[in-house]
Amino acid sequence: MEQIADVNMGQPPDELTSPPKPPLAFRVGVVGHRPNRLGEADLGQLGRVIGGILEQTQKAVKAFAGEHADLFASGDPILRAISPLAEGTDRIFAEQALALGWELCCVMPFAQDEYENDFQPAVALEDDSLQRFRDLRARARVCFQLDGSRAEEAAAYGAGGRVVLNQSDLLIVVWDGQRQDKRGGTEETMDEARRKGVPVLWIEAKAPHTWRWMGMDPEPADISELVRTSLAVPTPSGGASESGREPIRGLLKFYTEGMPRWCIAVPWKAFRDVVGDSRWPRLTCRVPPFEESVCEEWPRDRSNPVAALVDTLRPYYAWTDKLAVLNSDLYRSAFLTVYLGAALAVAMALAPMLWAREGQIPLERLSAPLELGAILGVLLIVLLGRWRRWHERWLDYRLAAELVRHLRVVAPVGGARPFAQLPAHHGTYGSPAATWMDWYVRAVARSAGLPDAPVDRAYLAASLAHLHDLIEGQAGFHRNSARRSHIIERRLMAGVVVALSLTLVACLLHLAGVLSGPMVFLCGALPALGAALAGINNQGEFRRIAKRSGAMEERLNEMLEQVDRLRERIADAPAGEAFANRVRILAQDSAQILVNEVLDWRVVFLDRPLEAAP
Repeated sequence: MEQIADVNMGQPPDELTSPPKPPLAFRVGVVGHRPNRLGEADLGQLGRVIGGILEQTQKAVKAFAGEHADLFASGDPILRAISPLAEGTDRIFAEQALALGWELCCVMPFAQDEYENDFQPAVALEDDSLQRFRDLRARARVCFQLDGSRAEEAAAYGAGGRVVLNQSDLLIVVWDGQRQDKRGGTEETMDEARRKGVPVLWIEAKAPHTWRWMGMDPEPADISELVRTSLAVPTPSGGASESGREPIRGLLKFYTEGMPRWCIAVPWKAFRDVVGDSRWPRLTCRVPPFEESVCEEWPRDRSNPVAALVDTLRPYYAWTDKLAVLNSDLYRSAFLTVYLGAALAVAMALAPMLWAREGQIPLERLSAPLELGAILGVLLIVLLGRWRRWHERWLDYRLAAELVRHLRVVAPVGGARPFAQLPAHHGTYGSPAATWMDWYVRAVARSAGLPDAPVDRAYLAASLAHLHDLIEGQAGFHRNSARRSHIIERRLMAGVVVALSLTLVACLLHLAGVLSGPMVFLCGALPALGAALAGINNQGEFRRIAKRSGAMEERLNEMLEQVDRLRERIADAPAGEAFANRVRILAQDSAQILVNEVLDWRVVFLDRPLEAAP
């Protein structure tokens, strides 16, 4: 395997010569009781149990990093502890994590000034509670302050718990086993973790604080197995993906990709411009730098915390997106050339029928080599396309790019990354969650983390503006795709009708004895051309794309209206009303809609590999 240089996240984007590898990161979150429900606990022993779990996790992550250094960027693994720093369990966990050198990420349900009211002497459950909180807060690398309202206190704590959950690869729960069905508390976050499939490690809140896995089937043998399972590139049932390749091989192949300076896949661009857009094609074989090419839709911007976090994701999107475009152009140019080449081969076989006059060199001396060349060209293109896997690489890189694109709208608001899962009736196409693309984006999401910022009105306005721009851009893309695909489909079908109509005329003229030789040529060549146009139409799925893109544009316009309504409501709302949770839910819903569309689109084209024209 070709040696690939590791990419550092701080490296200038224009220096990248291969796809960026994400840093290895592992995140452990905590929810648990406050001192009022730790009456039967041995706090010293509880701390040692939590510390032991974190230490085992740390050793397992470092061992995995040493065994799989080729999967991640160089540097030490990121070990991140996610804690709200409430009294009791949260602080014991945070102190143990800091003692082991972990990064501490504090998720507050309220702005810090308001949250500190929980730790004032009149209501605190610990001695020097406020100072202890401030000391831990000062040691935290990131503090994500939600805008919870005391008027809806349970909802605020619940929103904080969901952010902790979304940021956790393992959730530690310190619970006494007594259900109280309290909103926003330990049980609610624990139950949601089990529904979402986040591993839950339950530590008894009573001494001697034994622990067990909760709701996992099968249960890991130990923490090392859990870490390996969480970080490993998946192996689907049967050991291969739907494209017949193990995910690990696809990932390593992706890492060996380079940025070509030239690409000769211009037939598709010419066809698209002329047939779909009715304009003279502006063709170039030169490939611009990947990150420079995405700056219009993904501007370089670090002017606010939202933009700064999104900016770190750009290299991952640029490489996956532009590699998808290159392979798409190659695949589409290939099937255009194959179908038209097959029609050309038929025409060359019939060319001697045009004329053969005494004393002239027979036309077959020219047409036969051209026919042979067309046939060999078709076979060569098909073999080259299958060997280079243009079709599979296009679909793989496109899914990875779209998952990163959608991550950019949920990461700044602490949302869960979009879930790549096909409906049951598409089960034969394999699970997208068991692909290297899903693994790659999960690794990127782990390393991205949360912004160190208060989620105030300005922050939410920036998040919604960012979401609005993304949805608006996608709606515009689908509007243009629907228009262009409809035109291409209509014109290709018109071409088929014209070719068959001219064939009918040629047959009638041949029967009438008019220009018998040329008419025989046309009677064979025109149907071949019509079949080629129909094959291009079928392979490109232009009718289905037009319908799907039209429907998707309507759905995205509905989402835009929801975004605009929420922006107006935030702008007009009185101070103290909480909106972070609503923005997070809207961002997650929008991202999931976009991901579902991409997954469905992917299923359509999985059934369209490059094949020799019949």
